[in-house]
Amino acid sequence: KDLPTLLRNAELAMSRAKAGGGNRCTFFNLGMAEAAEQRRALEMDMHQALRRNEFQLFYQPIVDIIDHRMVGAEALIRWRHPVNGLVPPDTFIPLAEETGFITDIGFWVLDAACKQLAEWQAEGKDYYLSINISGRQIPDGVSPARLMEAVQRYGIISSRLVLEITEGVLLTDVSSALHWLNAVRELGFRIYLDDFGTGYSSLSYLKRFPVNTVKVDKSFVRDMGSNSSDLALVGAIVAMARSLSLEVVAEGVENLAQIKLLHQMGCRSIQGYYFSRPVAP
Repeated sequence: KDLPTLLRNAELAMSRAKAGGGNRCTFFNLGMAEAAEQRRALEMDMHQALRRNEFQLFYQPIVDIIDHRMVGAEALIRWRHPVNGLVPPDTFIPLAEETGFITDIGFWVLDAACKQLAEWQAEGKDYYLSINISGRQIPDGVSPARLMEAVQRYGIISSRLVLEITEGVLLTDVSSALHWLNAVRELGFRIYLDDFGTGYSSLSYLKRFPVNTVKVDKSFVRDMGSNSSDLALVGAIVAMARSLSLEVVAEGVENLAQIKLLHQMGCRSIQGYYFSRPVAP
């Protein structure tokens, strides 16, 4: 009915065509406008959430099955929306990365994680805590200097804070990622390579990039009891990591049979629902 709306709708259709790979035609429909409005509202709410302290860290324990004790945990962000309730990270993290707001969220996660580590340390618990780092946060979002400032402010040992990265981070800007990894390792922080085996996994990553630990993705662990290919793959990852003097954490462990198989392979660090879902401190 009016030119601004026509142009906005055309732009939405064009954006959808680009997102689909380009070189194609896309017709506008009302669903695009509704999705754009929901996205805009979510982005505004996300900025408000940080100011209103609506974000919260949950922790999924990581257990040493040889020593039979909890050794650490992975910190996972949750958003307690005042209207929509608990918003899963899959809903808002991609938008945060796309808009650049992930940097602000990352600062909050770093501070909250260090604060929790300090509390555990004061209670005499020697747990470590891992936080997830996205490609958008490297190298400036969580710079080595900022990481060091955070652990010093809370009086915790840098090795207690683990930085989890995915293979995608290594592909974005190899030179920048390598420089950042070397710098944080020199400061005593440990690096975990998350979701290993799901992307463009390559032995060259483990050779070139200074990681401490490989995390076996839950998609392989889940079916290794019934799928011989997954079982062989997990066994190969564990054996390869051990030969390179790397630790291994198996994610997504849900039953005792999986634990027994992992124990036979020589994997001692386990994370999954068998022990605990992500929980409050």
